[in-house]
Amino acid sequence: MDAVVIRDVVQTDMSAIKRIIGKTWGAGSEEESVAPLGLYLNQILYQTTFGRVAELNGEVVGVILGEVKTERPVYRMMQEDGMVHTLAMFKSSVEERQGFHDFITTTNENYKQLVADYKDEYQGVVTLLAVDADARGLNLGRKLWDSLVAHFKCHDVKKFYLSTDDIMSSFGFYDRVGCVKKNEHTITVEMEGEQVEVNSLMYEYEIE
Repeated sequence: MDAVVIRDVVQTDMSAIKRIIGKTWGAGSEEESVAPLGLYLNQILYQTTFGRVAELNGEVVGVILGEVKTERPVYRMMQEDGMVHTLAMFKSSVEERQGFHDFITTTNENYKQLVADYKDEYQGVVTLLAVDADARGLNLGRKLWDSLVAHFKCHDVKKFYLSTDDIMSSFGFYDRVGCVKKNEHTITVEMEGEQVEVNSLMYEYEIE
């Protein structure tokens, strides 16, 4: 029988979390993607107040991160050295660096537009939820989700939101756990030299 453990995120989980995000993105080799994934994860950790991982037989295969607006963002202490990642980016081609910059900038602006008119209504936000593709179908996403909801409830969060897209997740999961679609937006980004339409959604969840 598979052994599943849901536990708090620790510093040594960062490499596994980046690997999971990279597989979700369909990123290139680990050597090529470690710097951009590190910068992306640093950005998320900056405001994170809650973090759990799912272990399957001792291996980290899932992660959920979130923010309670009244809590101190303790997980920013787990940020990696951004300068190291920035310098590593200069080993890539100009086109690769520009592509990463444009992707992150466009995605961030898109998410800001999605939530701009609504975010003040909420006491919390889910900043990342990802499960390794090889570990899906074991209900790990739901276990991580339930752990976040329980934490949020203990900290008087009545309603929270998340922004996601069809690169990072399957929208069906959020429908199944009871999220309600609040806003939707489609943007075009360049990925591997091609223009790709990305459908982004803002969901909200009300804690009973």
